[in-house]
Amino acid sequence: MDKLFSNFNLAMLNLWLGLCRGETGLPRVIRDLGYRHKQVELTFQNSAGKPVQPELIIATSHLGHAIMFEWKAGVNTDSDQLERYAHVHRDDLIRQANLQPAECSTHDICVVGLDENADRLAIGIKQGGYPFPLVAVESDGLVLKLNHFAVKSLTDVFIPRLEIDFNMLPTSIIPFDHNSQYWEIAHTIIPQVIHYMASADSMFTIDHLGADCTPLWHLSLSPGYRRTLSERIKRVIEEAAAHEFKAYLRRDRNAEARTHSPTWQIIYNPRKQVFDKRSADYRRLKSLAEDFIEALRTGKRNPDQLMFDFPYSEKNTD
Repeated sequence: MDKLFSNFNLAMLNLWLGLCRGETGLPRVIRDLGYRHKQVELTFQNSAGKPVQPELIIATSHLGHAIMFEWKAGVNTDSDQLERYAHVHRDDLIRQANLQPAECSTHDICVVGLDENADRLAIGIKQGGYPFPLVAVESDGLVLKLNHFAVKSLTDVFIPRLEIDFNMLPTSIIPFDHNSQYWEIAHTIIPQVIHYMASADSMFTIDHLGADCTPLWHLSLSPGYRRTLSERIKRVIEEAAAHEFKAYLRRDRNAEARTHSPTWQIIYNPRKQVFDKRSADYRRLKSLAEDFIEALRTGKRNPDQLMFDFPYSEKNTD
């Protein structure tokens, strides 16, 4: 379980998004009840004027029900956080979380944690007298451990359990988050940058790169969450452009007034070379990508990796 959920928050986010989307290998009952993903990491004000930030909001107009999720990788709940959630009213969801009235006639705050921590997590919910459902992640599925959902048909899904093969857990809906290591982010975004090169693109923006790597980038990720992920993506590209990909990428700050996003020029593009030289260039790019990811993972960089022997005229003179 520890290895499977090394990033518990990201695993739960992809799991529940996958359940709403009916991803292959996952049970379809959540989707069949009409639940669809609405907002990821949206911060809004409750009826008392205090901020809440659910990990994920899903809703169904079929049942008139919305769920705000709070993942708990550890053993404790936050009493202040639970109290703030208790003051979220239907009007808050409509006016500030952009839900339709038909999607939130009722709503729940669902705490999700590992089964081994369920008893501890339940303490805070019980002490506050909150009706929040507590769902525990077991090795073979999800189990409702405390309280009930406002919709009986959803409660019944988790009794005795919603069986899930966690080997089928989707990983690419949201491939990385704010807890991901930089090398994990690079593992997703650097192949996409190489794809831009293979497509003879002349530049790319961080926003474009994020959207190409994350299907829900503009659809469900809150602006704040996109900014957080964009900053981490930018850090990775800056590191790549300063080292292994120095000869390929250059920041274009002049273009950013137009693109409104950090922008990089592709200054050396194998696609523009004669056909018989492309395959060698693409092999080099693949090797550089592997070297870069390994350097981020280990914190060690071989100086020889930074030495390039260019048979062409394009060189980075920065």
